[in-house]
Amino acid sequence: KYIPKLRYLYKELSSVRETNNIAEIINSKRLGIHLRLMDYLLKRVRTKNDYLIFYEIEEMIKKEKPDYLGFKLWLGDGLDSSIKIASLIKRKYPNLKIYAGGPLIDLVKETFYQKTKVFDAIAYGEGEETIVGLANYSIGKTVLKNVPNLIYLENRKIKKTEELRILDLNSLSLPVYDSNIYPSMVNDQ
Repeated sequence: KYIPKLRYLYKELSSVRETNNIAEIINSKRLGIHLRLMDYLLKRVRTKNDYLIFYEIEEMIKKEKPDYLGFKLWLGDGLDSSIKIASLIKRKYPNLKIYAGGPLIDLVKETFYQKTKVFDAIAYGEGEETIVGLANYSIGKTVLKNVPNLIYLENRKIKKTEELRILDLNSLSLPVYDSNIYPSMVNDQ
């Protein structure tokens, strides 16, 4: 229901130009109000989408009963949504381990914990070895300090494990792009 309003506001805002004409200045003040309205509507849409994604993930949790969940974090609007969704999941499933990694963590490393502590651990660098270690930790086969490329909190103190780089990329398995793993690949969603 917000999309037509957003389209109208975008069209109006696209026509703004600099001027000394008083009528156009007054009109641009109205556009400032439109900008605030557009921001409000976009936040409403994002909030609704965050809850829809949470409900979708919750259904998967009920069905699959995973040992842990992982989020790939990027810069931009998606970051706040990822944190909100992870928070909703953690609130509903406090014992479910939630991890994060991705380009954002590579940039900010341990300072990320100043923004949120919802993630049980965050991975930096190459994740191929890290994901295996996190899976083993989630089922009790190892401890976090033995998982490479990881930042986590222990007794409210930030801990950082050794960085491990892949020396031979040819040693990696080929990726699997299966619709069971990536459901959005079906019909190019």
